[in-house]
Amino acid sequence: MPKKGGGRRKQLLHGDWLDPQLERVLLEVFAKFDADDDGALNEAELQTFAAACNDGEELGEDELQQISDYFEVTDDGALTKAGFFQMVYMQTTSRPQDTWNDLKALGYDETLALQSKQGRLNESVAAAVADAMAGVAAASPAATEDVPDEPDAPDAPAAAAAGAGAGAKQEEEEEDAAAM
Repeated sequence: MPKKGGGRRKQLLHGDWLDPQLERVLLEVFAKFDADDDGALNEAELQTFAAACNDGEELGEDELQQISDYFEVTDDGALTKAGFFQMVYMQTTSRPQDTWNDLKALGYDETLALQSKQGRLNESVAAAVADAMAGVAAASPAATEDVPDEPDAPDAPAAAAAGAGAGAKQEEEEEDAAAM
């Protein structure tokens, strides 16, 4: 039976990579947690993401080390956008329900639509990221070398998603204002 969001549960994979709609969602999520807007999630940002997905529980040292060992990171160990996609892909192929649980915790329904009044992907998350970042030294400038954002994935969906994320945020703000 469909849930309140309506519609069938969206497929998370398309062929041997992430579904383009999931890629757009992940770009929105990544942008929300990349508080310093440097194109990578440092440890504080990654921990804030983990806490938002896992009822406040952060990643352990072993998990952080595995992320550093298996996914694309910057020279200073921050998880790149490509590494974030790799991490979600690996989780989705091995434990798809965990990906659904994370998406639900972040406010997305089974059609991958952001629900304005659900989840933790909102201003409190932005405040938590800002608080976490306050304790982190100023980030070094972003690397200037050309690194692809998404391994073996077409660039067009990513570029389209970057513009779509801004519209979704504006719609959400308008919905929130109308509800007041």
